[in-house]
Amino acid sequence: MAPPLAQAARIASRIATAARAAEKTATKVNKGELAAAVAQLKKAKKSNKNTEAAAKPETPSVDVPDISETTRYKNLSSYRNTLTYYAHQDYPLSTTLSNVFPEKHLGPTSREKFPDNVDVVSEALCDQVIDYIGPDLDKHKGCDIIDLHPGACLWSNKIHERLKPRRHLLLEPDERYLDPFIKPLLDQKESAYRHTTLSGAAPKGYFDTYDKIFDDHLLPQRDPLPANDPRLRKSNHSLLVIGSLVRRYSGLRTGTNAVAFPNLILHHLAEAAQTNIMFQRYGLIRVLLWVPDEIKNSILPDTVLHRTGYSINLESAFNIAEVVGSDRSQMSRTEVNKKILHRQRQDQLDVWSARRVLERMQSKAMAIPEHRRPEMHQRALDADDQSLSDYNPIRLPKDKPLQAIVDDHEGQLKKLAELAAIPRIKRKQHTLPEAKFKLTNASQEYIKVQDQPGCRLWFDSWGLQIAIENELSATKTTMAEQLRTDLETRILAADKKLSSIQEKMFSKDVVKQMVVLMNELFALCGPNPTMEWDRRPFEPMTAAEEEFWPRFPMRLVDLKPRAEALGDDLMNPTEANHVRRGLLKAMFTHPAAPLMDSIDRLGPGARDLVGPEFSDASSGGRLDPKHLLTRDITREQLTALTKAYIEWPFRPLGSEAIEANEVEVV
Repeated sequence: MAPPLAQAARIASRIATAARAAEKTATKVNKGELAAAVAQLKKAKKSNKNTEAAAKPETPSVDVPDISETTRYKNLSSYRNTLTYYAHQDYPLSTTLSNVFPEKHLGPTSREKFPDNVDVVSEALCDQVIDYIGPDLDKHKGCDIIDLHPGACLWSNKIHERLKPRRHLLLEPDERYLDPFIKPLLDQKESAYRHTTLSGAAPKGYFDTYDKIFDDHLLPQRDPLPANDPRLRKSNHSLLVIGSLVRRYSGLRTGTNAVAFPNLILHHLAEAAQTNIMFQRYGLIRVLLWVPDEIKNSILPDTVLHRTGYSINLESAFNIAEVVGSDRSQMSRTEVNKKILHRQRQDQLDVWSARRVLERMQSKAMAIPEHRRPEMHQRALDADDQSLSDYNPIRLPKDKPLQAIVDDHEGQLKKLAELAAIPRIKRKQHTLPEAKFKLTNASQEYIKVQDQPGCRLWFDSWGLQIAIENELSATKTTMAEQLRTDLETRILAADKKLSSIQEKMFSKDVVKQMVVLMNELFALCGPNPTMEWDRRPFEPMTAAEEEFWPRFPMRLVDLKPRAEALGDDLMNPTEANHVRRGLLKAMFTHPAAPLMDSIDRLGPGARDLVGPEFSDASSGGRLDPKHLLTRDITREQLTALTKAYIEWPFRPLGSEAIEANEVEVV
């Protein structure tokens, strides 16, 4: 008997022959012949499977570790599993909470992203956090505290012990917390604690809570500051807001377009800080909040690719610092599910950013306990500036005047243009000069090996171009007008030539990857980093999942309102803030589009609104603003654009006004 594969080949040949014959004669294939051939083919396939199974050796059994013990499971799995509700023996408070909340929501997550409530259960974590930021917290000693969703009150009590407030109001609507956790605090001798079931952060109306808590004397009486009082835009240390936004309220709309509850509340808080409503009527009030780990990229993105209108709106309202969080080098479940591995920031640039933060921390004598150090902070401690400098092409030669540097730059571009003129196939035969710039690990992965030497050379020239623009921006006020005009003309011509060389030298796929790296380098290595994350005053401490119950990772963010405010004789601060949010909504429909194109879409002639901030390097601009993408816009540029738009005589009014269609930026 012929082998099964040989049988199958013969049968397939017969079927093909019959099909060709039918096609030539325009008649139907003999159904009997076709049926017989198919039956034999199935039989041969079955026989082949049995032969392979008999020949396959038995695989020895191996002990597979419990998936719940692996790091990958902890980082990427759903929170709704038996491990999540396990009460850790090192944290007795988790056992108490487990008894108070016996229902365990297990199974697939479906549309529910967060647990019903999450509490901090680690005293050590609270103590170390307060020691870490204690000197900055001490300015609030003796203040009044508004506490949102205090829950088990461990974090609340630690803050209370440090600051010894005049009054500490617990806004806890869930009465299950009352007897075991809140009542003992209220019963203390001369207790400063007060409790109300009013919610300070409910998704369906809570603004009037901040009228009631002062009118009802839950907190000492305060008189809101009058409009236009300069104290409205100054910090008020006599009031502090703390709490948690990891709480589920019934009746919330869920679905693809539903806004996450924590993001919604943070949006409201930003509005309050910018327009002095709610508790911001008494001056600018600091806010310390626990938020879900999974919204980290929407409130404090660590890469330009994650910047959105929502995150820029928060940056415009607050100086944001992350105090506690999971290690950002580990991806969350949401990131993996969305398959955004390529959006992880370039590895060496993260370390470079961490080195700058380390310098700020050392100047303040701040240090993180070893077991709470994020990976990038530890790598920054082990690295040195010299080893990282090769990944930053934006630097000027030392001890050279700017004119001489521009001369050298033009000479380098001439040589690079000669190289770009050589066909790509023949270019491999040429020995290229050694480049100073090193590609990051991520760039080496996405850019072909044969393109990398030329790519490094091009980045050397691009980095020098950016550094020259930065130097011109810093020194132009001391230059003669003729010299400044001449330099600007030469630098713009060099910039145009550099773009032309890139188009000739690389394919579109390579250029696409280069643009990603260019955006990250420009945002990080300029005189003023674009992103709030790169301006962070200190590194966040890491916290383990078992330090919360349920085991759901949270982040502690510190929100300090900015003193700058919009509004003038033409428009009050509330209306001006609506315009700013309307501009963000209109422009960020295409975040990867050129910024100038997004401004053009605001209306005919809108390009006239572009001011000097867009070409000034100190404000995050380029000498030729056409290189800026929409997500590159800085806070200074957005403020200047908003003011120019308000004063624009051709601004649409009424129902066509951009602020009329403004909705929450998410």
